[in-house]
Amino acid sequence: MRSTRPAPSLLPVAAPRTCTGEATEAAGRRVLVVSPCRDESAHVEATVQSVAAQTLLPALWVIVDDGSSDETPELLSRLAADHEFIRVVRREDRGERKVGPGVVDAFYAGLEGVELKRFDYVCKLDADLELPPRYFERLVEEMEAEPRLGAVSGKMFLRGPDGRLVHERRGDEHAAGPTKFYRRECFEAIGGFARTVGWDGIDGHMCRLKGWIARSIMNDELRVVHRRMMGSSDKGVLTGRVRGGEGKWCLGASPWYTLATAIYRLPDPPLVIGAIAMLYGYFRAMLRCTPRFGDSEYLGFLRRFELRSLFFGKNRTAQTYHERIRSSGGAWPGRTKTHVLAVASGGGHWVQLLRLRPAFEGCRVTYVTVRPDYQTDVPGQRLLVIDDATAWDKLALARAALQVLWILLRERPDVVISTGAAPGYLALRIGKMLGARTVWLDSIANVEILSRAGRLAGPIADLWLTQWPHLASEEGPHCAGSVF
Repeated sequence: MRSTRPAPSLLPVAAPRTCTGEATEAAGRRVLVVSPCRDESAHVEATVQSVAAQTLLPALWVIVDDGSSDETPELLSRLAADHEFIRVVRREDRGERKVGPGVVDAFYAGLEGVELKRFDYVCKLDADLELPPRYFERLVEEMEAEPRLGAVSGKMFLRGPDGRLVHERRGDEHAAGPTKFYRRECFEAIGGFARTVGWDGIDGHMCRLKGWIARSIMNDELRVVHRRMMGSSDKGVLTGRVRGGEGKWCLGASPWYTLATAIYRLPDPPLVIGAIAMLYGYFRAMLRCTPRFGDSEYLGFLRRFELRSLFFGKNRTAQTYHERIRSSGGAWPGRTKTHVLAVASGGGHWVQLLRLRPAFEGCRVTYVTVRPDYQTDVPGQRLLVIDDATAWDKLALARAALQVLWILLRERPDVVISTGAAPGYLALRIGKMLGARTVWLDSIANVEILSRAGRLAGPIADLWLTQWPHLASEEGPHCAGSVF
């Protein structure tokens, strides 16, 4: 899901032009700016004026007109003629503004034909901002003073009716989405931007995972004026809040952490209802089983960050992580093994689960089953026991579901794997909702048709397997052999 390879441009790209100003071409200070832009005629001229007034000018500024239908194209043509460091890339109109992954697609269209190695810093800059005069120079100074600082920004402010600047509250652990300023080596190390909703939160966690510091800084010289409220560019603020909740799901945030975030956001406009809209977006994406970003290493890293943040605060947690990154010279210390929750009911389901143990080598494994005497089969391993249940005993099924939910909340596994039956389905269903990767292996006893639990669990599993080739299909399940 992550790539630094540029997306194909839909229109021909002009050869880059560079500014020859002394500040711009100073060794080690070559800045590339890329700005996705659609229908920004009310804002883009002010943005260009504030960039043109920088004490450190970009070596190249690529503005991507992402199919504007207002006066933006004419404005950009005039502005590019006035400023030699501006290059305009035009894309065809797809009929609507596409935020989230659409912004990332436009960003990569701007990188088409650009040799990234020529630049020291890469900035994704929205076209509805006003920057203070020393903004780029101050960010470079921060980078030069902190060798492990990989992504940075100032803080975002809205201008009120009385002209006063009001802070758009965001944490210190990310570079702000509208103005992400990267050391090029860091941008390449994290694989660039993820093409998904929530990309502007994923990048900060990926920075820390890869041994880089990501932060935003409150400083008078780094106050960025956002000419409209964050998240309001497409169909209004409430739609943006719903999309923000979906982004929380896609980046891998846990339900309890998202709930805590919503409580913190209650005072933000629109008062209360914005936080509710965010929760709606998150749980709607959960119920739809919208794909989530990342592998087990990323998700495990994120969960540990969230859990610590709930106890000690997000900014304090980020500071602790950054100190560890500094002291380790960039290598993230203390990476833990992948935690596997292996679930099966009794009899043949349990036997087949045991046959999968070679696949768990190098992982931390917790077994969940319905009989305590199965502990003798996995000596020295952690085994948790729940009540058995079937689809015909609704009360027992509800009781088992609560037990499974409690185990998943307590254990926070990276991967849930099951060979059946009802307890395994419950574990996969709930585990998927909580962000774990899931694997379902249907019983070898189901020769003619898949099991009922398998038919329910398979479509939501990240990996769906059958042990009979004639039951396999291109859409799933897949057959990779037998374990019986």
